[in-house]
Amino acid sequence: MNEGTKIRTALRVAVSLNTAIYAVMAAVNGLGSTKASIVWSVLTILSDFVVSFITTYYNNDYTKEACLGTGITRQLKAEGGDGYGAETFFSDEEGASEDE
Repeated sequence: MNEGTKIRTALRVAVSLNTAIYAVMAAVNGLGSTKASIVWSVLTILSDFVVSFITTYYNNDYTKEACLGTGITRQLKAEGGDGYGAETFFSDEEGASEDE
Protein backbone atom coordinates (compact mmCIF):
# COMPACT_ATOMS: atom_id res chain seq x y z
CA MET A 1 0.00 0.00 0.00
CA ASN A 2 1.53 3.34 -1.00
CA GLU A 3 1.60 6.51 1.10
CA GLY A 4 -1.31 8.16 -0.74
CA THR A 5 -3.56 5.16 -0.13
CA LYS A 6 -2.67 5.17 3.57
CA ILE A 7 -3.45 8.89 3.85
CA ARG A 8 -6.76 8.58 1.98
CA THR A 9 -7.77 5.58 4.08
CA ALA A 10 -6.94 7.40 7.32
CA LEU A 11 -8.89 10.47 6.17
CA ARG A 12 -11.90 8.36 5.20
CA VAL A 13 -11.90 6.61 8.60
CA ALA A 14 -11.47 9.90 10.50
CA VAL A 15 -14.25 11.68 8.60
CA SER A 16 -16.60 8.71 8.94
CA LEU A 17 -15.88 8.55 12.67
CA ASN A 18 -16.54 12.29 12.99
CA THR A 19 -19.83 11.92 11.13
CA ALA A 20 -20.89 9.04 13.36
CA ILE A 21 -19.97 10.93 16.56
CA TYR A 22 -21.76 14.03 15.31
CA ALA A 23 -24.91 12.07 14.51
CA VAL A 24 -24.96 10.41 17.95
CA MET A 25 -24.24 13.66 19.80
CA ALA A 26 -26.92 15.54 17.88
CA ALA A 27 -29.47 12.79 18.53
CA VAL A 28 -28.64 12.44 22.23
CA ASN A 29 -28.26 16.00 23.48
CA GLY A 30 -28.60 18.41 20.56
CA LEU A 31 -24.95 19.51 21.07
CA GLY A 32 -26.02 22.08 23.67
CA SER A 33 -25.04 25.21 21.73
CA THR A 34 -26.71 26.31 18.51
CA LYS A 35 -23.52 28.01 17.27
CA ALA A 36 -21.38 24.93 18.00
CA SER A 37 -23.97 22.74 16.32
CA ILE A 38 -23.97 24.83 13.13
CA VAL A 39 -20.16 25.02 12.95
CA TRP A 40 -19.74 21.29 13.55
CA SER A 41 -22.48 20.52 10.99
CA VAL A 42 -20.82 22.63 8.31
CA LEU A 43 -17.36 21.19 9.01
CA THR A 44 -18.74 17.64 9.00
CA ILE A 45 -20.52 18.13 5.69
CA LEU A 46 -17.56 19.87 4.02
CA SER A 47 -15.01 17.32 5.23
CA ASP A 48 -17.23 14.47 4.08
CA PHE A 49 -17.57 15.95 0.58
CA VAL A 50 -13.84 16.68 0.27
CA VAL A 51 -12.70 13.24 1.44
CA SER A 52 -15.37 11.49 -0.63
CA PHE A 53 -14.14 13.34 -3.73
CA ILE A 54 -10.48 12.52 -3.02
CA THR A 55 -11.08 8.83 -2.32
CA THR A 56 -13.39 8.46 -5.31
CA TYR A 57 -11.04 10.26 -7.72
CA TYR A 58 -7.91 8.35 -6.71
CA ASN A 59 -9.58 4.94 -6.47
CA ASN A 60 -11.24 4.90 -9.91
CA ASP A 61 -9.92 4.68 -13.45
CA TYR A 62 -10.62 8.06 -15.04
CA THR A 63 -7.68 8.01 -17.47
CA LYS A 64 -6.42 5.60 -20.14
CA GLU A 65 -3.26 5.06 -18.12
CA ALA A 66 -5.22 4.13 -15.00
CA CYS A 67 -7.32 1.65 -16.98
CA LEU A 68 -4.16 0.07 -18.37
CA GLY A 69 -2.69 -0.20 -14.88
CA THR A 70 -5.84 -1.86 -13.58
CA GLY A 71 -5.81 -4.29 -16.49
CA ILE A 72 -2.20 -5.26 -15.83
CA THR A 73 -2.92 -5.72 -12.12
CA ARG A 74 -5.90 -7.95 -12.86
CA GLN A 75 -3.81 -10.02 -15.27
CA LEU A 76 -1.07 -10.46 -12.66
CA LYS A 77 -3.63 -11.58 -10.08
CA ALA A 78 -5.18 -14.03 -12.53
CA GLU A 79 -1.80 -15.52 -13.43
CA GLY A 80 -1.05 -16.06 -9.75
CA GLY A 81 -4.32 -17.88 -9.09
CA ASP A 82 -4.82 -21.61 -8.97
CA GLY A 83 -6.15 -23.18 -12.11
CA TYR A 84 -5.00 -20.41 -14.44
CA GLY A 85 -4.78 -22.17 -17.79
CA ALA A 86 -4.16 -19.33 -20.23
CA GLU A 87 -0.96 -17.77 -21.52
CA THR A 88 1.18 -15.96 -18.95
CA PHE A 89 2.35 -12.46 -19.81
CA PHE A 90 3.98 -11.18 -16.65
CA SER A 91 4.85 -14.10 -14.39
CA ASP A 92 7.24 -16.98 -14.98
CA GLU A 93 5.82 -19.96 -16.77
CA GLU A 94 5.25 -22.99 -14.60
CA GLY A 95 8.30 -25.19 -14.30
CA ALA A 96 10.76 -22.64 -15.74
CA SER A 97 13.94 -22.22 -13.75
CA GLU A 98 15.49 -18.90 -12.89
CA ASP A 99 18.74 -19.91 -14.59
CA GLU A 100 17.22 -20.00 -18.08
